[in-house]
Amino acid sequence: MLSTRIQSGKTKMSETQFSRLSNLHAVNSSGSKSVCVRSAKSGLKSTLILTHCSYLDRDSHRSADGEKRTSQCATGVFKGRVTSVQAAFREFGCEQTLLSRPDGSASFVQGDTSVMAGVYGPAEVKISKEIYDRATLEVLVHPKVGLPGVRERSQEQCVRETCEASLLLSLHPRSSLTLVLQVLHDDGALLSCCLNAACMALMDAGLSMSCLFCGVTCAISADGEIITDPTAAQEKESRALMTFAIDSKERRVMMSSTKGSFSVHELQQCVAASQKASEKIFQFYRDSVRRRYSKNL
Repeated sequence: MLSTRIQSGKTKMSETQFSRLSNLHAVNSSGSKSVCVRSAKSGLKSTLILTHCSYLDRDSHRSADGEKRTSQCATGVFKGRVTSVQAAFREFGCEQTLLSRPDGSASFVQGDTSVMAGVYGPAEVKISKEIYDRATLEVLVHPKVGLPGVRERSQEQCVRETCEASLLLSLHPRSSLTLVLQVLHDDGALLSCCLNAACMALMDAGLSMSCLFCGVTCAISADGEIITDPTAAQEKESRALMTFAIDSKERRVMMSSTKGSFSVHELQQCVAASQKASEKIFQFYRDSVRRRYSKNL
């Protein structure tokens, strides 16, 4: 299931064109992974080549704002123009089973951005919201201060569509699932942090899922540099902001939320960089759950 939320006034793409971006993969003779997309109008072919760089602690470095970030490099070739993409992450942190009343809970931290999630259900559903062949999923996003607004409603829709594509809701017909996300602090990449917190909370609740998912946010600066996991200051200075939900099985794009103006080539670069960067988050998922259960044994 693919859900797109493209709000750019400069870029116009159909869902069919966008969905092909995550499916057209090839491996060249050197072992590098490439993404090839051919334009339907001009027939021109663009290729994005990702170099294999491991996420090791010794490769960590300090960014300009003093935060420890882990990085990798991607090189893109578009119409003879070579660009560089720096895929860097702030430090991750996660803790599960924080709350006693929800059936599953988790907190997720990306740098200074922090979100707490709680899952309730399966439980009894109101007759007006009952669906006879699957469970009803409700997502609530609460800001740090004040009441939810338009931004929170948009985030709720993105998280709900991603969770519905991942959860096996048909196993719980005529019931309800409620996911509550509480923003503790926002320092950039809030939507991706909400997606990661939601996935960890769903795992803690023990709900059946077809795949895991993670969120990756990319920002395009004024000079065209692509920054993954941007801070609030970097988001404010950027001309485009994109958040992708990536699945754990085939690294396909499950959901996309974009803001600002960007070219088709920049969108292709961000999709490919997000797919490659998602490996870091899924590895963190595995390490976090392994550490949790190893202590209980």
